[in-house]
Amino acid sequence: MPEGRAFRHSDLQAATAFARSLSWPVVLKPLDGGGGRAVSIGLRDADQLRLAHALLRPGERSRVERHVGGHDCRVLVIGGRAVSVLRRTPPLVVGDGRLSISELVREKNARRKDNPTYAAAPIDLDRPSLPAWLERSSLTTESVPAAGQKVVLGGASNVSLGGECEEVFPETDRSILREAESIFMAIGGLAHCGIDFILEDHRQPLSAQVYTVCEVNSHAELVLHAFPSRGKPFDAVAYAFRVNCQMIGLELGECRDPVAVGVRAEGVSNVKSYIHWVGRFAQAVDVEVSGLRIDSDTVVWQASGPATKVAALAAKAIAPDPSIFVETIVTTPA
Repeated sequence: MPEGRAFRHSDLQAATAFARSLSWPVVLKPLDGGGGRAVSIGLRDADQLRLAHALLRPGERSRVERHVGGHDCRVLVIGGRAVSVLRRTPPLVVGDGRLSISELVREKNARRKDNPTYAAAPIDLDRPSLPAWLERSSLTTESVPAAGQKVVLGGASNVSLGGECEEVFPETDRSILREAESIFMAIGGLAHCGIDFILEDHRQPLSAQVYTVCEVNSHAELVLHAFPSRGKPFDAVAYAFRVNCQMIGLELGECRDPVAVGVRAEGVSNVKSYIHWVGRFAQAVDVEVSGLRIDSDTVVWQASGPATKVAALAAKAIAPDPSIFVETIVTTPA
């Protein structure tokens, strides 16, 4: 893992001194984070570090670490076996010499609605870190990129921040898969996890490149693997379910398809937005939603359709959108 150190929120001066000792560029990220929130990469001086620090929550501790360049690849390990690799890219647009960055983003967000996992996570033009990020390239949201010019809109490649994923498992070098499986076994106690590598090239052996492991996610997003923007989809939800059943000695009965499932979402922070999300996601994956009921911060409905698509909806319903918090999801046969 990259060399780094944790700092209290009040220790910006010490964090800056440590960043200098590493030799810029550096990465700053919250210790208690998720979804790429407040992660700033490629910081090249004290001013950029100060602006990144301002994105943290009041009193929040952070980590400053050496920046390692390369591509972001998530290796999904289930039951000790690497089964899928997503090459993740940060949000970006490609210029046409005519439209501004903001107009290109709006066009791309319209296309993202065709992908179930991207639909609820548009590229956010109002993200606080975006102006400073574009300023590094002397751009603003109203700049008009040249035809074919790629404009990256952030450092984090999380889908929740507008990033995209490509399934690259068939071409990933076996040494990367073995390393991920070794990490999984070394930690222990997990049914599955997502291991995030920063790599120069996922097609090359680890021994031939500079790489780092930036995260081991013990509750990795499984649905994402079923809806990549490119590459062969992998039904990680069904695979993980079968493996977990085998681990506890549970015999599976005959698979029913289509299925009907009752879904109960409790502790919903924004009921109106949540209902809107359920409708849009269900329509995108061709799942029928019926019997919708609301009781304070609890939303109950029935989902009917192909088993894998109903499973995708139920799995995604616990974390539909960064702006919506859901405490508990309970599913029952309908």
